[in-house]
Amino acid sequence: MCGSSKTNASTGAVRQSVIATLGRADELDASGALASLLASGAKLTDQVLLINALDEDADGALSASAKRIGGPLLFSKIWERLGIADVLGDLLQDRAFEFAVERAVFVATLHRIFVSGSDRDCSSWMEDYDIAGSDGLDLHHFYRAMAWLGEEMEEKSEDALAPRCVKT
Repeated sequence: MCGSSKTNASTGAVRQSVIATLGRADELDASGALASLLASGAKLTDQVLLINALDEDADGALSASAKRIGGPLLFSKIWERLGIADVLGDLLQDRAFEFAVERAVFVATLHRIFVSGSDRDCSSWMEDYDIAGSDGLDLHHFYRAMAWLGEEMEEKSEDALAPRCVKT
């Protein structure tokens, strides 16, 4: 049963009224209609977060999985505020990479902040995190992104100790 409530201005009493009858909760739950209804309703509002953690495999068995979201959410806001994605986008505009280089750099940076390690370790580490835009990133993408960051930008002067690279 779906309802609404109104407050009587003179008495302050709450009066509820029935808008629609949905059926018995146990029947709705057993048929899956309750989950479908909740998922549909959650799409209509920004104030509700509905997480479906159960997945079915090919045999129909249910399994739950969880991914960490805190670090990626926090550092993506910092990344955005500092304009790093825009800077990388400007540097990459004349390049024809066929993968999200900025996302690979973000994931690699996040990995180095959390647990210092190699690109190989980063590739497996990111599987435990829900990082926006990282779908499809593989080990070779991290190697290519790091190689791009290390490319020399110009000839080094005679008094320079090292060449100037993209990662300034």
